Amino acid sequence: MALQRHFFQFVIIVILTSFILGYTSSAIHEEPPHDYHLEQYGYGFKAFPSYITTIGDNDFGISMSYENGIFGLREVDYGVGRVLASSQTINVDGFGAKGDGSDDTKAFEMAWKAACSSTSSAVLLVPQKNYLVSPITFSGPCKSDLTMQIYGTIEASDDRSDYSKDGKHWLVFDSVQNLRVEGGGTINGNGKIWWQNSCKTNKALPCKDAPTALTFYKSKNVIVKDLKVENAQQIHVSFENCVNVQASNLVVTSPENSPNTDGIHVTGTQNIQISSCGGSGSASNITFQNLEMHNVANPIIIDQNYCDQNKPCPQQSSAVQVKNIVYQNIKGTSASDVAVTFDCSKRFPCQGIVLEGVDLEREGGAAAKALCNNVKLSETGVVSPHCP
Repeated sequence: MALQRHFFQFVIIVILTSFILGYTSSAIHEEPPHDYHLEQYGYGFKAFPSYITTIGDNDFGISMSYENGIFGLREVDYGVGRVLASSQTINVDGFGAKGDGSDDTKAFEMAWKAACSSTSSAVLLVPQKNYLVSPITFSGPCKSDLTMQIYGTIEASDDRSDYSKDGKHWLVFDSVQNLRVEGGGTINGNGKIWWQNSCKTNKALPCKDAPTALTFYKSKNVIVKDLKVENAQQIHVSFENCVNVQASNLVVTSPENSPNTDGIHVTGTQNIQISSCGGSGSASNITFQNLEMHNVANPIIIDQNYCDQNKPCPQQSSAVQVKNIVYQNIKGTSASDVAVTFDCSKRFPCQGIVLEGVDLEREGGAAAKALCNNVKLSETGVVSPHCP
């Protein structure tokens, strides 16, 4: 088959196995450069759409000064006539980033350090250029609220030796609170070299890890919106052990023959709302709403028996509990016969699954199917296909 772009607003995939609290081969590496260890959560969960308050771009008047790549901003809320805070806009170009195809990793690292150490709220600005970047961990905690405003493109290095220290991650936000990543720009995983060397593409090759393009780890109060994430080395976006997340208006694209380039994974994360984009979940209190699919394989799937290896996997005897998952106003077409799959664990069945206004058909107009095992669900309004 000729290479064909498979454009989709999102992919909803829940991959749950018995390996280390539900982590799959996309989990954090056992020995990465940072202390990526798992923790169990004991939070009391509530309804969560209002856990983050946002402020519109036009709500402020801004005065600006510039020095050494840092814009000083003073934001005034004219609606109530008071000064809210002083802040800084930190431009990666001010730290030596060129956006001309040369390696801009060091500039991004220095710009992040400046933004994260700011005692007032900071905006890390990525202008409208194409920046080549090797693996980076944007580490917190930071001293104040931080926004990464991406107008241009951040492109991954395709030199696999750059990933020798941690072969499972490219861009990581680690332990950052009150973080926004937005701007309408692009995060390009530049994954072709990884796909060519995948055992899924060439059975003669050994199976090896490939990086997740964008990972949020142990972060709290996170907003990710208005971005294009494309051509990931493997998984596009992953939220791992985070609390209070809003993800919206994310467009995920990759070639249809790119192996294991899942859209969004959510692992060990509590209170997350995903809308107008793509995602996956392996916890509780997760909402997917107002989504449109176009020729997506397995558009809605919770698979606690997922097996990502060449040899057959045994039936899973343990899995993460999945509960209180809402799929609301999801429409479009499926590339696979089965559009809705809930393959849940016998020991830990899926609970509190709600389908409301779900209308999925096969590409071309034929009826799609649903496969449902060990799941307790309810349906509201028009739902197609139905669980048998």
